[in-house]
Amino acid sequence: AKDDIPVAGFAGDSFTFGSGGTGGPALSYAMLCGFALGCRVIPDGVGGTGWSTTGADSPLTRLGTTGANALVYRIGGVNTAIAPALHVTAYGYNDAGGDMGALSAAATAYIAASQVKPVLVGPWTPAGENANLIAVKSALSAVASTTGCKFIDISDFVTSANKASIIDADNVHPLLHGHDYLGQRIAIEIRAQAIA
Repeated sequence: AKDDIPVAGFAGDSFTFGSGGTGGPALSYAMLCGFALGCRVIPDGVGGTGWSTTGADSPLTRLGTTGANALVYRIGGVNTAIAPALHVTAYGYNDAGGDMGALSAAATAYIAASQVKPVLVGPWTPAGENANLIAVKSALSAVASTTGCKFIDISDFVTSANKASIIDADNVHPLLHGHDYLGQRIAIEIRAQAIA
């Protein structure tokens, strides 16, 4: 029955929203990853955000208002609050070049407030890795280690060698095919780590 299908909550930036591809949130990497894992998906993506974002669009604020701690699904004709079976976060790209201490503190606070321990996905690398993205990856990996979260390193998913077939002309966001590729690759990593 539909009500027995697990729910996956995805939180992140413009990639999670589906920017770049022509399908919007319905064909974002998040939706396609969740579908590959056999989940119903509730994505929460806001462009330009990162772990260090403050105010209404901060990951911690959204966690309690539209994110994984606030998921409501219509079950048996009734709006029912649910905890997701899988909670994936994909922030970090927009934190590159920023304060890694602030990033670590924000990610740690988010994890502490989460009903379900999230999977931390490393920063997107639309043009391949650079020193700033490596710093973000290292900070997130350390947070995952200290909080007992799983970490997925995606630094080799998009490289300077394959980006032309995955990344849009803006040199940041995935093409529709790119969203599919990223969603499938993340699903493979989630399965490999026995997360879902």
